This record gives sequence, structure tokens and C-alpha cells, in this order.
Amino acid sequence: GYDLICLDRGGSVEKQYQAVGNTGDACFASGWYDELFGKATSFINTTGLSMLETDGPYGGETCASTSHAHHHNLDDSVYQQTMFQNAFYKEMRKLGVYVNQPDNYFFQGGSRA
Repeated sequence: GYDLICLDRGGSVEKQYQAVGNTGDACFASGWYDELFGKATSFINTTGLSMLETDGPYGGETCASTSHAHHHNLDDSVYQQTMFQNAFYKEMRKLGVYVNQPDNYFFQGGSRA
């Protein structure tokens, strides 16, 4: 499977998950992580998907939201997004999924870069 993991493709990222103060892409430290992870693991467990290629996330995106589930504000948004991005790849590998991800996540569970 292939996914633009956090880019807004013309309204596909619900407003409450969008990063505040930048491009409107998904904030990985919002409920987007929970929704994406739930959908991915459900699909993998149902279909037996064994390979996942993601286009992104690309680190360093900020978010000024004060209401997202996994960060407090702009000050901790990059750190928390990075932690959840890393966790996503680690969990995919635990499920036995071959992961092709952006280079900067290779040591977080990637199979190739």
C-alpha cells in the first residue's frame, strides 16, 4: 500500500486534525495519528498487507493548536509530532510490515530508505 501520510489532498484531512499556522496538512500529534494508526492496523490485520510505502511525513512541521490530543502548543509540536511519527513506523515493523519511508525515519523501523 502507498499513502500520502499527512498531506491534505484537497479536504481529506478533517479540520480538527490540520496543523494550525502552516500549510493545513495533518498534525501528527493530533487525533490524526490515532485515526491513521487505527485504520492502518485494521487494514493490515484484515487483509494481511505486508508492505507499506509512505510519502511523508516530513519532519519539522509546526502546529500552533492548543487543542490537539498529543501536544500542548507550538512549543512542543515538532517534538511530539516526531515522536508519534517514529512510533508509527516502529509499530508497523512490530506487525511484520515491510516499510519504505522517508530516510530520516529509517532507524525508527524502516526496511529501506
